[in-house]
Amino acid sequence: MAKARQLAPSDSPGSDLIRADVPAEQVKIELADRRAALMRSQSEIADARRALVAEMEAQMAAAREALAPLEQELKQLHEGIWTVNLYLGRDEEIVSLRGGEPAPAETPIHLRQLVLSMDEETAIGAEQGGIDHADITQFDEWLLADPNHLDQVLPEPRGVVVLVPRRRGRDYGDVWANDARNKENIQSYWLIRNGQRLYRMRTDFVVGKTILPKRSEFTDLFYEDHYNWQERRHERAPIDPGSSAWLKAEEKQDSRQRHYMRSALILQGLIDRTSVFDPKPAYHVSFVNSTSYEAGHVVLINDAEDDRMLTTGREPFYTWLARLNSQLHPGMRIIGAFETDAFRHETSDGNKYGSPHLRLTPSTTNPPPSNVIHYLDGRRDGGLVFKYQRTDEIWDNAAGGFRPSKTRASCVVYPSDRFVVPFDLVSIDEMRSYLQARLDRHAYEDMFPLLNAAIALKEAEAAAEAPMRDLITAQLINAGADPDHAADVVPGLVEWWKLANKWHRPLVSDGGPNEAKAIKTIVAEYRRRQNAITDPDRDNDLIERLRTTETNLIAQRRDGRWVVLAEPRSADRYSSAITANTWCTEHTYPRTGHGQPRTRDWVLPGTRTAQWRVVWASERWAGWNLGASLSDHLSGPEIDALGAEARRHTLAEHGDGNTYLGTTYQLARHDDIERTQIKVWLIPDHGADPNYPVRYLTTTWSRNNRGHVTAHHARYLHSQTYSGTQLFGRYTRDGQQCGPALIHVDDSAVTELNNRVAGWKSERDAKHAEWGELWALELSVQTEWERRWMVEQYDRFMEDYRDETLWPAHKARLHPAYPHRISHRGTYGNSELMTMLSALKATGHRLDGKTIAELAAAYTQLGHAFQVPDDIADITLTAPAPTSAHGPRAHSELTSNSPPEADRR
Repeated sequence: MAKARQLAPSDSPGSDLIRADVPAEQVKIELADRRAALMRSQSEIADARRALVAEMEAQMAAAREALAPLEQELKQLHEGIWTVNLYLGRDEEIVSLRGGEPAPAETPIHLRQLVLSMDEETAIGAEQGGIDHADITQFDEWLLADPNHLDQVLPEPRGVVVLVPRRRGRDYGDVWANDARNKENIQSYWLIRNGQRLYRMRTDFVVGKTILPKRSEFTDLFYEDHYNWQERRHERAPIDPGSSAWLKAEEKQDSRQRHYMRSALILQGLIDRTSVFDPKPAYHVSFVNSTSYEAGHVVLINDAEDDRMLTTGREPFYTWLARLNSQLHPGMRIIGAFETDAFRHETSDGNKYGSPHLRLTPSTTNPPPSNVIHYLDGRRDGGLVFKYQRTDEIWDNAAGGFRPSKTRASCVVYPSDRFVVPFDLVSIDEMRSYLQARLDRHAYEDMFPLLNAAIALKEAEAAAEAPMRDLITAQLINAGADPDHAADVVPGLVEWWKLANKWHRPLVSDGGPNEAKAIKTIVAEYRRRQNAITDPDRDNDLIERLRTTETNLIAQRRDGRWVVLAEPRSADRYSSAITANTWCTEHTYPRTGHGQPRTRDWVLPGTRTAQWRVVWASERWAGWNLGASLSDHLSGPEIDALGAEARRHTLAEHGDGNTYLGTTYQLARHDDIERTQIKVWLIPDHGADPNYPVRYLTTTWSRNNRGHVTAHHARYLHSQTYSGTQLFGRYTRDGQQCGPALIHVDDSAVTELNNRVAGWKSERDAKHAEWGELWALELSVQTEWERRWMVEQYDRFMEDYRDETLWPAHKARLHPAYPHRISHRGTYGNSELMTMLSALKATGHRLDGKTIAELAAAYTQLGHAFQVPDDIADITLTAPAPTSAHGPRAHSELTSNSPPEADRR
C-alpha cells in the first residue's frame, strides 16, 4: 500500500499530454519508460498480494491441520458425554401405563429387534392417514384396551420393544411444520413390560429401523452395487481393501457399532438405576456384556429378519393382490379405494387436483364410491370397466340450470392397480391374515380400510346367505349327505356356484326362481361329486402317468373326463412375456384316464377351470392369467398370420429401395397400456445412413366380436441404430436371448447387414485416420502462424513498453485470432485449408514438406481457387503427432514465458 501511494501522482496531470518543445520520439520514450515503471510496480504489488494470500492460506492450512485432532477429540468428548447422559437418563421420561404384579425375578428379558410404528400397529384413523406424534395417548389407550393388542406388540412377559409414532412422513401443509413435526414422528419410544406392569419411555436418542444390527448389516457395508450395462442387470461386488470407499465403509462400521452400543447402555441404565425391572435376580443382568446373552438372561428376538415372525407364511400382500387381480374378467365383483392418491394421480398431467381423470368417463365426473361392490361389465383400453351412479350435477340447457345426471359414469381399472381388491377371489381368513402381517403393515393407509370394508361386506353377505345355506344343507341331507358333515361342504359348493357363473353374484339376490335354480344347481353338483371317482390311489396313478415337465394342471371335468393343461407347443418361438401364464395346450382324456387324448393347441383356460376337480397343479398355475381375453391376446398361429400380413403389406408399400430383414413380435407400453405389436424390419438399399442402417414398420391389431383379427399398419417407416449387436432390440441376459420374439428372419439379409455395418466401421476408421493426418498438417500451419504472430506481438510490445520483464504478464492476455482460411474456429464444417488438403490428398498429391503456395498452385490446376494470404504463403507443412482427433491448438508459444528471441532472429 505504501508503494502504491508513492507511485500516485502528487498533483493533477493537467491537459498538456505532449510538450510542443520536445521531439515526439523522445516524448514516446519518456512515456514508455514511465508506463513500464508503473507496470513493474503494479506487477510487484500483485506478486506481493499473491505471496501474502499464499502465506495466509498456508498458515490457515497449518492451523486446520493442527486443529483437526483437537476437533476430532472434542467431537468424541461431546459424543462420550452424550452417551453417558443416556446411561444416566438425564433427558429420560418414563410413563407408567399400568401397574400390577411384576414377572418373577428369573424371567429373561426379551429384546425385540424390529422398531415398530404406532400408526401401523393400531391402524387408528387409517382413512384419515393414521395417528402421529400428537396422538401418543391414543396409542396408550389402544394398547390397554385389549390384551391381544399388547400381545401383538410385545407378547413376552418381560421385554422391551421400540416404537415410533409413524414411519412414513405426513404433509402438514407447511414446509416448516413438515420438517419439525415429521422429526417428532420418528422419535423413539421404548415400551417396557414387566409382568402386568407396563412403562413407556422416551430418551434423547433415535433408534432407527432396528434396535439390534441385522446379521449382514456390517458386511454389507463393504459391498457396492453397480449396473452391468452389457448384461442389463444390477450386480454386487466387494469393495477393494485400502480404497477410499473401503475407508468410508470402516468409518460407517465404527459409527454403527457405537450407535447400537448406545441402545445397550440405555437399557443398562434402566437395570442399574431404576426399578422398572424389579425384582432383580441374584445374578447381574448386563446388556453390554455377552455373558448375559449366552446364559439366556437376555434373549434377542430377530423379528426384523425371521420371516416366521414377520409374516403369516403367505406371499407378500402386493404380490398376492397382483396375482388375484390378474384373474379379473367381466362379470366379477370388485371393491376399490378410489379416494387414495394412487387413484387421484391418474389424471392427464399426473396431478391429483383439477385435471381430467384418465380413468373416468366423463373425465370430469366425481370418482366412484369406495369400499362398495362394483360389477365389471366389459373391457376398454386394455383394462376392465364398471359403471356407477354419478353424484355430480350437469347443466341442462332446456331447464336453464343444473340437474342430476340420468346416465351412469364409467371407470377403467387394470390388474396392476393396487387400490382394487377382487371381491369374489378373496376370503375373510386371507384378508385378516394380511391385516396381521407385520411386514405388510406399511401399506395400512390403503390396505386397512379396503380389507376391512371387504371383510365387512363378506360377513354381511354370509349373514344374509345363512338361511339359504341352511336350506341347502337340508337339501343335501335329503340327497343322502351325512347330517353331521353336510354343513361342512356347503361353503365350498356355494363358492363354486359363485365362480362358475359368468356373472358372479351373491347367493341371495332377488329371491324367487333364481334362488331356487341356485339350490337345484348346487345339489346337482354335490350329487355329481359324490358319483365321481375320487379314489386317491387312482388319482395318484393318473398324476404319475399324465404329468410331464410341461404340465401345469391335471383336473377332472364335470362329465368325468380328465383334462391336462400344458405349456403351448411352439411357445419357445415367442416371447415369454407374451405367452407365459396365458395360453395352454389342452389334452382331454376319457373317464378311465387311458387312451389317446383329444388335443387342442393355443387355448385360454378361462374361468371354466373353477368347475373342475383339480388333482394336481404346478406352482406356476397359481399365477395363471385365468382372466385373459381373446381381445387382448394372440395365439401362436395368429401371430404367424399377422406377421405374414405385416410383412406382405410392408414390402408392398415400402419394398422399393429396401430389403426385407425380419419380423418380430413384442409387448409394448403406450399410455401405461400394454399392447402387442408386430415390427417388420428392412435394410435401406440406397442412401442409407450408417448411423441408422435399419428401418422398421409397426403393425398393431384388434379383434372384432366374431374373433377376426384385423391388422393396423403404420404409414411411415422409422429408423433404428445398429452397431452390430442387439439387432431387433434383442439382447442377452444370463445366457438367454431376451427382448422381442422372432417370427421370421432372413439370415442372408442379416449377414449382408452385418457385412455392411462392418464395412461402414472400416471406412469410418480409415476416414478418421485420414482426417487425423490432415488435422496434423493443418496444425503445423497453425503452429507456424502462431509462432510468427507471437514474434510480431513481442516486437510490438518491446517497442511500446521497452521492458522485457513485463512480457510474461502481457503474453498471458494475448489470444491469437487464427485466419479463417487455416482454422475451424468460428466456422461450421472444415476450414478452407482443410478442404484444399482433402482434395489434394484424394488426387494423390504429396502434402508433407510442401508450402501453402505450392499446394495452392496444385489446387488451382484441379479447377479450384485458394487465396493465399501473404503471411502464410511460405509456410511448409509438416506432420507432427496430433494430440487430439479434432485438430487442437498449438500452445508451445503461448505457454512459454521466454521471449521468442531465437525465432525473431
